[in-house]
Amino acid sequence: MPIEVNREVAETAQSIGAQYGIAPLDSIHVASAIYAKCEVLFVWDKPLQTKLPSTIEGVIISEPYWEGKTSLVDPADTGR
Repeated sequence: MPIEVNREVAETAQSIGAQYGIAPLDSIHVASAIYAKCEVLFVWDKPLQTKLPSTIEGVIISEPYWEGKTSLVDPADTGR
């Protein structure tokens, strides 16, 4: 579902960015998830994960996972 970056999303993003010291585009993603009332926002970016709490305004911040696996990325896969 596309989320328009309206005034509410922008103001929430600005507040989150200032509070947690994250980049504007990252704060827009978080604010959009809050606005859309998402249960979970999956985040690959480890540095971003360390700056954010595990839950923000009802949205769980989590690394993507596959149930029963420790990682979505196969360590044997070199990406080539």
